[in-house]
Amino acid sequence: MHLFLIECLIQSIMLVYCLFHWQKLSGFILQSKEYLITKEFDKISSALQMISDALSISIYSDNLMEMKAEALLLLRRYEEVIQFCQETLHLAERNSICFCPGEHSESNNLESCCSVKLWRYHLIAKSYFFLGKLEEAQQFLKKYEQTKVMECRCEKQSQQSISSFSMAISELLRLKAAGNEAFHAGKYSEAVEHYTAALLSNTESIHFSAICFCNRAAAYQAMGQILDAIADCSLAIALDAGYSKAISRRSSLYELIRDYYQAANDLRRGIEPSCSSVDIKKAYRKAALRHHPDKAGKSLVRNKNMSDALWREVTNEIRRDADYLFKLIGKAYTMLSEPTMKSN
Repeated sequence: MHLFLIECLIQSIMLVYCLFHWQKLSGFILQSKEYLITKEFDKISSALQMISDALSISIYSDNLMEMKAEALLLLRRYEEVIQFCQETLHLAERNSICFCPGEHSESNNLESCCSVKLWRYHLIAKSYFFLGKLEEAQQFLKKYEQTKVMECRCEKQSQQSISSFSMAISELLRLKAAGNEAFHAGKYSEAVEHYTAALLSNTESIHFSAICFCNRAAAYQAMGQILDAIADCSLAIALDAGYSKAISRRSSLYELIRDYYQAANDLRRGIEPSCSSVDIKKAYRKAALRHHPDKAGKSLVRNKNMSDALWREVTNEIRRDADYLFKLIGKAYTMLSEPTMKSN
């Protein structure tokens, strides 16, 4: 009799415990969904924490995993979205298998497996898009389309949204490719038009816009419109502060207009504070070789009507400017090599 009472007591305690956690889990889900649906950005971090807490209780919940990925996306933690979706896909596929007997069990298995893949492919594609990696985004959208064909019952609204997203990416890639093709063919004005069209068509992926601004800067430079090229590089850097290609290109452009102080600043900026001493030394050697005074003026073509005295004056001035820039590069290297200066 006592044993029976103890067992009843244990079952009651377990029931209360499970009920408590279920209520807690339901509260987390409802509150988090509200934040995600209304996109209350100041509360997304709280939502992410609640979702993580809920996942600690229900570790196999694919709905919670999807909510976590959406929260990370809203927080612009795109690399984490990609990593999370890829790491949890295999686990989700394994746990989505339907073991229920019956004639529809196979179709249920297919639908479940497709479902766990679809939202992951979609969010991975979105993350790559926002990172400016449109080719990778397009690959995952193709995976999405291939999975969708497997008779998954998905909402029409979602399908329309995916199709529009896929078409937008294809158009942006087409415009960028057309700009690149025109540039390599020496049709710089046409390249500018294509890059501009891509910029006007894109309002969401700031990293892709940075790439287009940088590419358009190259076209402007080839046309001799140096100030326009500098402006585009500056826009690219404003959108993506760590875009080394834009920083390097602007440094070269500043050098062309003999603004050596700004050129040196960009060369120094191109070396990340987190770089090791070996990386800094490599970057310095590359810059030093490129801007060595002995190489100054070698690309300059002498006009036939230019006198020897004027030619010497021009080459001497170029050498003096190059020497000044070379010293600035050396100074930047010295500063970055000092641990205390590097941290500043």
